[in-house]
Amino acid sequence: MEVVLDVEPSATEAVVERMLDARHSTGEAPARNAWRSLNQHLKRHGASGTVMEQSGKAPRTLIEIPGVREEAEERLPVLWEAGTVDGIPTGVGGRLLDPEWVSVRIVDSGTVVNCEARPLPRTTERR
Repeated sequence: MEVVLDVEPSATEAVVERMLDARHSTGEAPARNAWRSLNQHLKRHGASGTVMEQSGKAPRTLIEIPGVREEAEERLPVLWEAGTVDGIPTGVGGRLLDPEWVSVRIVDSGTVVNCEARPLPRTTERR
């Protein structure tokens, strides 16, 4: 099955960013719910999906929707440690299960790091 949607070329970047935010659970609730629903639908039907850009000479893959392949994808372990990440914050916010945390997207030399952060408690001692 093939689903074709026309997106204005000027809106492609925004659409892809919104889908990536939804995939990483950092986007707005309607986008996250749509992504989850689409992925579950594909999984139920033994399928996966690809979002492609067809403008230009050759089609270009923008986003993979794992669907049935989701279990086969390698999952990186979750690390819970205090530390710093150097880079440029490109996104802050989104709803997480724990309201004390906030999702943060940082870019450093082309590498995108999605993480969750929370403020450290203030202490009275100074270093």
